[in-house]
Amino acid sequence: MKIKTQKYTVDEYFDILQESEKRIEFIKGDLRVLDDYASENHELVVVNLATILNICLEEKDCRVYGSHRLIHIPACQKFYFPDLVVICGEPERLERSKNIVANLNPTIIVEVLSESTEKNDRDEKWHCYQKVKSLKQYLLVSQDKIRVESFQRINDLNEWIYTDVTDTEKKILVGECEVLLKNIYKKTDLLKS
Repeated sequence: MKIKTQKYTVDEYFDILQESEKRIEFIKGDLRVLDDYASENHELVVVNLATILNICLEEKDCRVYGSHRLIHIPACQKFYFPDLVVICGEPERLERSKNIVANLNPTIIVEVLSESTEKNDRDEKWHCYQKVKSLKQYLLVSQDKIRVESFQRINDLNEWIYTDVTDTEKKILVGECEVLLKNIYKKTDLLKS
């Protein structure tokens, strides 16, 4: 798909998404086509964490979504496709077509870091995600080494607690779920060495 160098409206963006087989993010009128390829470690980390959260949150009013859940942040004029999203409570949606829906109220967002996305995930996305009032936690999960970083909102003043865990025998709190790091990295080549 060829994206023109021009500014797009949200309606034009949704029309393009409707016709596209690729995930495309919207950044203040600019479009960013996402890579279809993910490494084996990346995929395993996403699936492992999604499985853990699904089991942990089974009795809660929460839903766990993969990388095709579109998130809209009106305060930034951006639409993103995070690697993993948890939405608790009634989902708030922006619908522009019957097939394409963007959620407005993520509770937890997870980005799995790769060489091509890490700077963006740490900078542009993190600054924007902080403006989402419903967001309680942002996780950055490395795929190249054992490391999970968590930013957890502690109040309405936009103050966050930062946690950095690198020990496979330690747990990290993801929402209300205590997650052992080695379970996030299960079957990856990082645990084989």
